[in-house]
Amino acid sequence: MYEEGKTNEPAIDTIILKGNETKQFKEVPKVTQDNKEIKYVVKEIKVTKGGANFTYEQVGNAELNGNNVFELVNKPSDNNIPKVQYGAHKTWQYVNENELNSYEVEVGLYEEGKTNEPAIDTIILKGNETKQFKEVPKVTQDNKEIKYVVKEIKVTKGGANFTYEQVGNAELNGNNVFELVNKPSDNNIPKVQYGAHKTWQYVNENELNSYEVEVGLYEEGKTNEPAIDTIILKGNETKQFKEVPKVTQDNKEIKYVVKEIKVTKGGANFTYEQVGNAELNGNNVFELVNKPSDNNIPKVQYGAHKTWQYVNENELNSYEVEVGLYEEGKTNEPAIDTIILKGNETKQFKEVPKVTQDNKEIKYVVKEIKVTKGGANFTYEQVGNAELNGNNVFELVNKPSDNNIPKVQYGAHKTWQYVNENELNSYEVEVGLYEEGKTNEPAIDTIILKGNETKQFKEVPKVTQDNKEIKYVVKEIKVTKGGADFTYEQVGNAELNGNNVFELVNKPSDNNIPKVQYGAHKTWQYVNENELNSYEVEVGLYEEGKTNEPAIDTIILKGNETKQFKEVPKVTQDNKEIKYVVKEIKVTKDGADFAYEQVGNAELNGNNVFELVNKPQEQNIGKLTIKVTKEWVGVEDPANLTATINLLENEDPTDNKVVTGNNSVIFTADKFDSDGNPLTLDQIKEKYTISETNIPEGYKLDSVSEPSMDENGVVNYTVKNIVDGTVYRTLVAEKQWLNRDASPMSDEDAAKYQVKITVSKLVNGNITPLSDEEVKGDLTITGNGKIEFKVPARDDQGNFIKYYLSEKVTDTDDGQVSYIQRTEDIKDPENKNQIQGLYGVKFINQLQDLTIKKLDGSNNNQPLQGIEFTIVKDNYMISGTTNSDGVLVGEGIVDGKISLSEGDYVVSETNAENMGYKATTPVILRVTTDSILIVNKDENGNEIGTTLLPNGVLKITNYVIGSENDPKVEPEDKQDDPTPVPDPNQPGGSPDSPGGQQDPNPQGGDSPGGNNQDDSSGGGNSGGGDSGDRDRDNEPRRPRTTSDTVTVNDDATPLSVPDTGNNGDADTVTVDEETTPLSAANTNGDELEIAEDEVPLSLPKTGSQDNMLYVILGMAMAIFGIKKFRK
Repeated sequence: MYEEGKTNEPAIDTIILKGNETKQFKEVPKVTQDNKEIKYVVKEIKVTKGGANFTYEQVGNAELNGNNVFELVNKPSDNNIPKVQYGAHKTWQYVNENELNSYEVEVGLYEEGKTNEPAIDTIILKGNETKQFKEVPKVTQDNKEIKYVVKEIKVTKGGANFTYEQVGNAELNGNNVFELVNKPSDNNIPKVQYGAHKTWQYVNENELNSYEVEVGLYEEGKTNEPAIDTIILKGNETKQFKEVPKVTQDNKEIKYVVKEIKVTKGGANFTYEQVGNAELNGNNVFELVNKPSDNNIPKVQYGAHKTWQYVNENELNSYEVEVGLYEEGKTNEPAIDTIILKGNETKQFKEVPKVTQDNKEIKYVVKEIKVTKGGANFTYEQVGNAELNGNNVFELVNKPSDNNIPKVQYGAHKTWQYVNENELNSYEVEVGLYEEGKTNEPAIDTIILKGNETKQFKEVPKVTQDNKEIKYVVKEIKVTKGGADFTYEQVGNAELNGNNVFELVNKPSDNNIPKVQYGAHKTWQYVNENELNSYEVEVGLYEEGKTNEPAIDTIILKGNETKQFKEVPKVTQDNKEIKYVVKEIKVTKDGADFAYEQVGNAELNGNNVFELVNKPQEQNIGKLTIKVTKEWVGVEDPANLTATINLLENEDPTDNKVVTGNNSVIFTADKFDSDGNPLTLDQIKEKYTISETNIPEGYKLDSVSEPSMDENGVVNYTVKNIVDGTVYRTLVAEKQWLNRDASPMSDEDAAKYQVKITVSKLVNGNITPLSDEEVKGDLTITGNGKIEFKVPARDDQGNFIKYYLSEKVTDTDDGQVSYIQRTEDIKDPENKNQIQGLYGVKFINQLQDLTIKKLDGSNNNQPLQGIEFTIVKDNYMISGTTNSDGVLVGEGIVDGKISLSEGDYVVSETNAENMGYKATTPVILRVTTDSILIVNKDENGNEIGTTLLPNGVLKITNYVIGSENDPKVEPEDKQDDPTPVPDPNQPGGSPDSPGGQQDPNPQGGDSPGGNNQDDSSGGGNSGGGDSGDRDRDNEPRRPRTTSDTVTVNDDATPLSVPDTGNNGDADTVTVDEETTPLSAANTNGDELEIAEDEVPLSLPKTGSQDNMLYVILGMAMAIFGIKKFRK
């Protein structure tokens, strides 16, 4: 211890401190002789460790604490601090050895509890590698042991992210090495799939499916354990087992075998034999061959039945036939077995094999070897071939030769009533003879009877083949008078008389009642000729006073047609005149009801024709008629099925009607173009289209036909629906509108916007939109709101369909809106079922401010820096300069966004020509409450329309002076890409976001919001990359920058000196002698210092009258040597 300032003198007192010890010095005077306070200090005189000097460091100064104790803090030098070194060893399970080095893990070392801070050290482990981290302190400053942990920072396979699982926690082994064990996710573990194919020998094909074998798959040597998987093979079936790991956890190949667990036939056990061992073929299929035991080889027994036709029963047993059984094609070899059949006898052959060894069915035939009657040969005929009946019995049919069959002969006699004798021979009848019950078959024989003539038919068999009596009938085939058909009546039935002759009686019809015939003529007023035939009227004829009773006759009149009713009696039975009237029963246009008016009453003209005059109602005159016919294909009774048919004009809904059952609906539409010319079919097809909504559940749209035009000018469509066995899931779409300041827009303000949701699905790697007909439900959202709709859950292969949603603004108050879009996932945390859960997308649209982007068309459209702009409205002006991204920045421009009130603005370039580029004609922009528009003008300056900047970005492309191309002014393309519907099985967000499945835009680029792809994985200018919140603005957000002082050296010629004005500082530009700036933009009233004799070539060109003033001032500077002036 020393007095302050006297540490070079001997110490007042000394103490020895061991470890963290505290000791007291002796008491010392508090003040000097003259009562001045004495200040004391301490100094370490000697420091040892184990009695020896060593290297150490003093931490801070020795300070007094509140107890008059000096606090002295030391530490050993860094190389003496106790250290420890850890390593990490990676083990990959279920990975082939030859693939191990493609797996890489970046591992970080952390103090326990500090894994959210940067890692102390990181290492990269390839495959099952072990590496060491750098040495780290073993204890803290206060000698507390430090515990360390590791964390996997990044895991890749072949340099790409992939799905994996961590097995257990990272534990230290005895060598201070952390053991990290991973395995690919189950769907990434190398798998193999085996199958089994059963072959049955000696089994009929039609019996194969009654043979069933339960087969188990096992690891080799583990057939006594439960099977990994089992399949049931019917007959000679092949089936696949489920996929199994190809390797063990330690990457050793697993060998598999199969075993038959149970074999049945028709569900029951039976005796069989296994042929050979189960071997794998080249397709990873185990071949299993079985056969029934010999006594179980399928057998069959055939019989033969003899039928003799036209033989008396008492003679049947005198007929004998020896019949042999043969394999098909071997009838020249000895018979397998023979039997003797007497009369119509049936006998069985012995049993024979049903199939060959390779399960080919054996076909058998029979052959008659010898035929006798009473033991002697005789003449006979074989009828047909020997065919098997349902009882495995061959039917053999023979008959005696024709001259031995019993016969009979019939005749026919015609009688005409009410016919003069001298006219009789002009009446002719063709009569046919038939077996009873077979009058629809061709006649056995026919005869022609003139007048009251009698003729004979040819002889016919008296009995059937099986000796039953045959009954015969006759039928009049044709009746004529003088060779011509005429009306007659048959009196009674044709009966046989005692001479086997059929009696036929006829009379002419009574045609002498006085008759009259009426007609009807329809006249349509105000109908085009080419449409007339689409108008139909059903007209009924009635006796006067009986129009409520059924019509006597009806006719259909198309257009202005005339038709006749059938003849009707002119008088009653008692000779009173009958008066007739007509009534319109039904009036249609193209088969559908429509509104019309009847003009006057139906009156008879001089030709017994009723005149009927109609006209369409006023609103239907001069319109195009579109008829849509509905067909429910394959539906037995569609009478109660309804759907909505929509008429779209230029893709916008214009009318809809509900159709019930297989009926039609009629739409009317404008039939002329803007020049007053009738639309052609091609023009109609382009302008008018048909869609269908509100299809009942269980049915779906099959097709909408191409339109056709009939001869009446009616356009016809056919909409077909079919039964739909599809399983549907419900998707959700929600809409939220934001103001330009990102605040939520009120429902009242948002109500003027309507969006149409487009549903797309992933098919073979491509995102394909669904038609409206494939979606069940309304896809429009007005204002802020949410909708639910149904889509098929699975594809034809049973796989879940991956869906994407996108939107299009279809309606606003003024038809246009500029906005940026981001999306959020809608998930159903309560229901993880993909079919029942409600999953979808929330679309958040924010009204957009103006962004100006400048491109160099002469350099592959690269961003063009240094172009100066002014944006002027009345007395208000904003100016700025494009940055390295080609985006206009400057004072009052935040992140490249220019906030403008409503009105028209003139956007002008001021230095393009000085930069060596063609100047762009000033652009007029019109800003409304929710849109930014380019105002288009013709060569005379007249406004001819506007062009929307859909996301608020004005893109201007310049070309160098001398180029053939002129500057282009256009909106930047808006890319609101389809957003994937989240997958309930993905824990980290939507399926196509980080933590989910792969992004559909793997190439990166300026995808909206990066398509949820992080910048580190090639996502381009992502809007944050958050999995649940996607920014769909095409423009990247950039930080504001401050322009520092720029010094230009001798002979340097700056093309432009940008001043963004972000901080409002007056930056000074100093220009040395002989420096000639082409342009020096300064918009903040900053001081510009120019040396003597300098002549600026040009000052900024703003397109206003100020330019001339700038030129005069510049000349004055040169003449009078003015060094400073303020803009």
